[in-house]
Amino acid sequence: MYKMLKLMAVGLVAALGTVLAADNVTWSITSPGGIDSSNTPMLVGLAFDDNTYADGVNWFLDFTKDLKNKDGSPVRATYFIISGSSETDHLNAPNNQTTTELKNSWIRAYKGGYEIGDHTKYHDPLEDGADSTYWSTAITGCKTELASYGIPADSIIGMRCPYLGYGAGAFEAIKTEGMLYDCSVETGYNWNQIIAGYGFDSSGTWVNVPAIVYSESNAQGSKYQYFPYTYDNGPAPGSTAKTSQPMPGVWELPVQAVRFPATVPTDLSNIPDTDPVSQNPTGLDYNCWKICTTKDEFLNAMKYSFSLHRQGNRSPFYLGMHSDYYSNYNADVNADTSVDHFAVSLADRRAAIEEFITYVLQFNDVRCVPFRDVVRWMQNPQPTGTYVAPAQYGTWDAIPIVNQKANLASAKTTGVSHMTRTNASLNVQHPGTYRIGLLGLDGRQIYSGIQDMGSGSQTVNFGKTLPSGVYMMTINGNGEKVNKAVAVDK
Repeated sequence: MYKMLKLMAVGLVAALGTVLAADNVTWSITSPGGIDSSNTPMLVGLAFDDNTYADGVNWFLDFTKDLKNKDGSPVRATYFIISGSSETDHLNAPNNQTTTELKNSWIRAYKGGYEIGDHTKYHDPLEDGADSTYWSTAITGCKTELASYGIPADSIIGMRCPYLGYGAGAFEAIKTEGMLYDCSVETGYNWNQIIAGYGFDSSGTWVNVPAIVYSESNAQGSKYQYFPYTYDNGPAPGSTAKTSQPMPGVWELPVQAVRFPATVPTDLSNIPDTDPVSQNPTGLDYNCWKICTTKDEFLNAMKYSFSLHRQGNRSPFYLGMHSDYYSNYNADVNADTSVDHFAVSLADRRAAIEEFITYVLQFNDVRCVPFRDVVRWMQNPQPTGTYVAPAQYGTWDAIPIVNQKANLASAKTTGVSHMTRTNASLNVQHPGTYRIGLLGLDGRQIYSGIQDMGSGSQTVNFGKTLPSGVYMMTINGNGEKVNKAVAVDK
């Protein structure tokens, strides 16, 4: 038993195992942590790019605000935002919205527990060859602008490059600017192959099986997609990577091709490896809607691709979307005369997304989560029976961010001197405004607040009585970010 008030003045590595360990994870089709695929949570990562129409953002917030996974955790998603779209001279003109309404939709998402990600400030096209200085400006410009709206810059830890365009300069900047993950590298096309011989099975035996070759007539490949990996050694084999520039410690969540069945199987729970596949577009909604003529065609492809993941190794399934395509005012996709016009109506596009999420939520092993949670599960993998997806994000800045430039290892000016089940005492050397966060080991927010503090001993009241156990406290202020693992007994 931990003694009361015993403070573990160590990093979270000791308290949380792998959560703050230096991440260096090789690409693999094997579930991490020695967890058998049958006990691996089926993570469904939800994300939206661009987000330049308030009504498109708000549609999904309204639909999911009360939705729950089977473990009771809320269904949430990531919004990769083009921050400059909120500026008057960049605001989409014919969309019946003001800059305030657009910004408020982003703030609503943040406060509602949805992750906010970086999609650069202005979404400049196809800057594959731009240097790291260009990309750093694009990344920090987005974070700074969003911070001015009340979304803390250090809570923005995920990146999607515009148009999936990137090069060595982009990846150098993503690492330098402290991003935890990227999701711009494509994989899973019919001319690719997955090499299966990297990783251990549940018994600790090295996996050594033949490569799985993608084919238009073979559904097997999508049953064994890569789990997320860190970009220490460049892209996984079979990726359409535009650079091998390493990003040590930065996670890559691949953009996986969607599989369109030649004929929809009558039993999605038992799809043969040899089931014929007709098309393999990039795993984003734009690419899929452009080839669909009906709602059911899109919906069936999503169900089919998801089912292949779930029947195989249960690598995460990503649903990459653009909230702009679900706006009433986006003439680019709604108008019949537009080159980007979708054949499927707005009402049916929205219905397809809603029906797909409703479909996957019927399964006990499914967790619909933001991309950040996919990474967090990889850092601390747990089997389905014990894994509970975190409940909140937005008002909680205590996420373990291993790649931030801020000091996470030690408290230079501020530290925890005393903690009970109702409050904590801090030693503060420099007066100022501090943001305090407290997490349980399951990743759930226990407390989050902003407090003005003088020098010397300062008290933080949690407003509740905590159970005995180990907690993680973060202290943000005066340019520092401090993590402490703290244990309290009865």
